[in-house]
Amino acid sequence: MTEPQVWTVIGVLAATLVSFVAAALTMITRTVNVQFERVSEKIDLKFDGLHGELGARLDSLDRDVQALANRVWDEKRP
Repeated sequence: MTEPQVWTVIGVLAATLVSFVAAALTMITRTVNVQFERVSEKIDLKFDGLHGELGARLDSLDRDVQALANRVWDEKRP
């Protein structure tokens, strides 16, 4: 363990290990971020669709209530 070549090999192996770990963590982080973005986009699309559908139903309900109100009030007028 006193030879300089041994310490050089240990240093090279340690640097290689650290670089592989750093590269793996970077790739995993990027992959996870992309997956979260995809899930977020799908959720946004579903909420946009739900918002549009509820808006259409509320418009239809508003039209029906208005028609009923006109019918009732028109019957009460002399």
